[in-house]
Amino acid sequence: WVRRWSKRYPLFDPIDHAVSDNGFKIMSLIYLTPVIPLGPISYMMGITQMPLISFAKAKIAALPFTVLYVYLGAATGTLMLED
Repeated sequence: WVRRWSKRYPLFDPIDHAVSDNGFKIMSLIYLTPVIPLGPISYMMGITQMPLISFAKAKIAALPFTVLYVYLGAATGTLMLED
């Protein structure tokens, strides 16, 4: 039903075409942006024609920033707890 829903919106077609051609590059850049929530983006990219291998490579490419965000969050938490 998601594919039928996406066909009703013509704006989705250029996104689908761009992601199917340059999926790794687009997903890597999106994952490196801390402002965009990654859950909805991942779901949206799941209904495109992007190859699974490009999606998986982009997820792996995002690991360094994920580790950095986790470290910064943990460090901030310990700074706030110290008296």
